[in-house]
Amino acid sequence: MYYKKKILMVVHAWGIGGVRTSTINLANALHEKGYELTIVTTSNKFDGRGELHPNIRLIVKEEKQSRFLRKLPYFRNFFEPGMWSTRQSPKKLYRHFIGKEQFDVEIAQFFGRPLKVVYGSPNGASKKLLWIHSDFSYGNNKGYLSCFKHKEEAIKAYHAFDVAVSASKGVKESFEKAIGRKKNNEVIYNLNNTKRILELADKDILKKEKFTFVFVGRLSSEKGVMRLLRSVKKLNDEGFDFDCWIVGDGEERTQAERFIVENEMVNVTMFGQQQNPYPYIKQADFLVLPSKAEAYGLSLSEALILHTPALATDCVGPKEILNDGEYGLLVKNTDESIYEGMKAVLKDNKLVDFYRENAKERAAFFQEERILEQIERILN
Repeated sequence: MYYKKKILMVVHAWGIGGVRTSTINLANALHEKGYELTIVTTSNKFDGRGELHPNIRLIVKEEKQSRFLRKLPYFRNFFEPGMWSTRQSPKKLYRHFIGKEQFDVEIAQFFGRPLKVVYGSPNGASKKLLWIHSDFSYGNNKGYLSCFKHKEEAIKAYHAFDVAVSASKGVKESFEKAIGRKKNNEVIYNLNNTKRILELADKDILKKEKFTFVFVGRLSSEKGVMRLLRSVKKLNDEGFDFDCWIVGDGEERTQAERFIVENEMVNVTMFGQQQNPYPYIKQADFLVLPSKAEAYGLSLSEALILHTPALATDCVGPKEILNDGEYGLLVKNTDESIYEGMKAVLKDNKLVDFYRENAKERAAFFQEERILEQIERILN
């Protein structure tokens, strides 16, 4: 079979979240366009083989462990994760994870180990792309420097790529400010498989009984699930009658479940991670994205495709997707503003209808072909 180009994608952990979904969407779409895809993961934390096209090659590989720590499991628990990759040169990492095979295009999805692996490629003829899914201005831990011994080495790696693709304009701005790279930086929004979303959303999984908010995403601090639950509690205390669905999993799940039980929040249902979250989004009256930081907000774009109105906090991705509040209710990035926004929605049916109509209008913005054209332009 003839392929347009041979493409390597290097990713780290594929667990829960928008990066996983958008990467799977991208790989499948490129395969359908006639590209040969190989995906290499740099850890065994992988979930998603069943969603990839069967002709896409997947290689799941872990980093090596140092011989010293392999003999001392107690110390390994504290020091091992990422240590070997940090100590090794980029070229050695590439030999370990990729080997000698050559590709026309090599893509590092995200930063950290994938960045360092592709940076170590000995193939001077390949086009090297960096796909950025994170707001570099959020937090103080400088996670974008992970897997490198020194900041200078990491910055050098970021500058070595032919093109850096950001998931939003805000991400691009934060990347340029943090890294100092000003040329060959592109913005391409995450790819949605619109046809698949619409088909899966019609599955008869559940029916809502009353006005329903839905949250879909990773249950982690930056996604703001606890601030959502605090808002729900305040509204419950004020006597509002509604349901709240939470679809997803993550490190804050136990804390969230405890909060729900302690406050007798019988109107909150946690569904856990779902392979098909789209019926939940379609059935709900309003999606809530209470993130403290959000580079893009895949569930937000999925809601608009399904004509479900959305409320989101003012951070880089949602601000662009909703066009400063034109296509959804954009609130300040505070607990109080999330509560006030949800309260306004519950009190005013006209507000719900208004944003539902605007969601329908915005849906065309996420058409797959338009975004694929941008991607193919870069590849070729």
